Amino acid sequence: MSLTHMLLLLAHCALASILHKGVQAVTMLLEHEGTSKSAEMLAIAVVRRVDPLTDLMEHSAKVIQEVAADMRMVATVMYSTWEEVRDEMQKVEDTTKEELARTVVDVTKEELARMVEETREEIHKAIRGAKDALTCERAD
Repeated sequence: MSLTHMLLLLAHCALASILHKGVQAVTMLLEHEGTSKSAEMLAIAVVRRVDPLTDLMEHSAKVIQEVAADMRMVATVMYSTWEEVRDEMQKVEDTTKEELARTVVDVTKEELARMVEETREEIHKAIRGAKDALTCERAD
């Protein structure tokens, strides 16, 4: 039953002394109904504005979680890659040490003496060439 119908029923059935109080009660109910509808409309307007923000916050949280997971994966891949690089470098170092040790053992004293003599001759040739070049420059 609506409040308007209540007012009509009250006007036809109530005594004059009660009619005034009944009209005030119905008026107060109508005011409360209007206020509650206004509050409901205000709440709907607030929800309409808050919902996109909530959705945006949820989306941001998901993106941040995905980025964090990707960063963990990148760190894991980089760590394992560096482990592989370190292992390869260690293998190269070990192989080089072994080859150098074999080379040093294989080279005899005679070969070393011959290499030293050849190097000495090359150095003397370079020095003579430099002296000749200086002599020619001074002569000019």
